[in-house]
Amino acid sequence: MKTMVKHFFLHPAIWVYLIVFTSIIIYLSFFYGHIFKSHWWLILITIVFAPFLEWFTHKYILHWKIGKFKRVDASILGEVIPGDTIVYENSRYEVLSIKNNQAYIGYGIAPMLPEFIRKGMYTLHYGHHENPNNIKLIFAPITFSIGLFSVMFIGAYALTFRLDIAMLFTSSVIAYYLYYEWVHLGHHIAEYKPITSWSKKLKKAHLFHHYHNENLWWGITNSLGDYLMGTYKKQKETNQSETTMDINSF
Repeated sequence: MKTMVKHFFLHPAIWVYLIVFTSIIIYLSFFYGHIFKSHWWLILITIVFAPFLEWFTHKYILHWKIGKFKRVDASILGEVIPGDTIVYENSRYEVLSIKNNQAYIGYGIAPMLPEFIRKGMYTLHYGHHENPNNIKLIFAPITFSIGLFSVMFIGAYALTFRLDIAMLFTSSVIAYYLYYEWVHLGHHIAEYKPITSWSKKLKKAHLFHHYHNENLWWGITNSLGDYLMGTYKKQKETNQSETTMDINSF
């Protein structure tokens, strides 16, 4: 537990989330104190829908395959011309162009994307699968998290045109997200031993996702989405994937 607490509270993004959450609660308490009694059920909405948002985000955003793009020394590739297919670092690439003895190779949509998006996807999740025990890569980039909170706030405000409701809903999202980061960290801290059978099963499923098959067991804080969407399996019922640590491979 000490290791968990140390890593969790040493991460600067956690303090940003705590400060934002606390600021919202103080603001609501001062100007809209009644909201906590009249709209407490907004917290339940977050809890009910979180497993499904978690499942969708993990599967379709964090694991979105954009492909790869690299610039390499053309001399190490031998006699190749643009359009050729080569194997480089255990992946198949197309030779896109050769200029000044530099070969540009890639596949997927990665060659068309700006470098900051390619690097962003690595920081967001590709790198986490490549090195699951790297503490820095366990936590999502703060830009992604703030973007998520902003979308939730704008969505709630657009539906209700009420600042107090939008802020209360956003505060519940931030609170759940802090819980998400805590649980996810626990999945990757070997010294952390879950107490309940439910949490033990959840951690085991997440480790299956990382080391057995990255196309199953998408839930982090809850496996309900996996059960309903058919992506929760017994390990012996599934095949060992060769791309658990390279989820951007086609």
